[in-house]
Amino acid sequence: LIVLAALAIFTQAVPRFFDPQPLHNLNFGVALVGFAGAVNGVLAGLLIRVGRNSHSLALEADGKHLLTDVVTSVGVIGSLFLVRLTGALWLDPLVACLVAVNILVTGAKLLRESVGRLMDKADPELLQQIVDILNSHRQVDWISLHQLRARRYGPRVHIDLHMVLPRYYDLEQSHRRAEEIEGLLHQAFGVEAEIIVHTDPCTAKWCPVCAQENCALRSAALESQARPPFTVSDAMAIHGHHEGAGNG
Repeated sequence: LIVLAALAIFTQAVPRFFDPQPLHNLNFGVALVGFAGAVNGVLAGLLIRVGRNSHSLALEADGKHLLTDVVTSVGVIGSLFLVRLTGALWLDPLVACLVAVNILVTGAKLLRESVGRLMDKADPELLQQIVDILNSHRQVDWISLHQLRARRYGPRVHIDLHMVLPRYYDLEQSHRRAEEIEGLLHQAFGVEAEIIVHTDPCTAKWCPVCAQENCALRSAALESQARPPFTVSDAMAIHGHHEGAGNG
């Protein structure tokens, strides 16, 4: 709708640029557009804020749609004042075309974001937030994070990840660690978040970056850069920092 509005403005403005027409009732027009712009500005701000807080792309898009109306109002008022001061009628359609370009840019951004959501495009900010949470609460036996997948569905979040743990852990220990990780993420994203944590046993390939003490199964000494922090790129990889280490 935003893009169509911009095209409609172009359709009206371009012919008027080459064939300027006199403007009538400027005072009433400026007052009317100014009032409408102020109301739209307040409503746009509320919609965008609520949309971002609730992760509703529809509400945010509606707010940005109204915000383009505010920009349009400012452009219209400015062009009318310029026309009155200079008498240059061609300024009115010129400013209208500039407003249309701004609307097109806004519409293009919304379309790109909408298509990304529909195609389940990865959300870099969400992935980084998850990795930061796990890094800040990391336990010594959280050896590696990999196969991290995260999606937003409106206000809800779906998270799926694999955590490499010591292979001598029994089922109860592994399950307890998985519950701890799920609890941390639920604290950050709410109890309605869908969180699935898989636990994978370590292999000898993980020994150089594993800081677990008193491990009878260790086959290599710790490297100087032991326990590198989790990163988004490693977390999204199929096998994490050391390829082939996970058995998930």
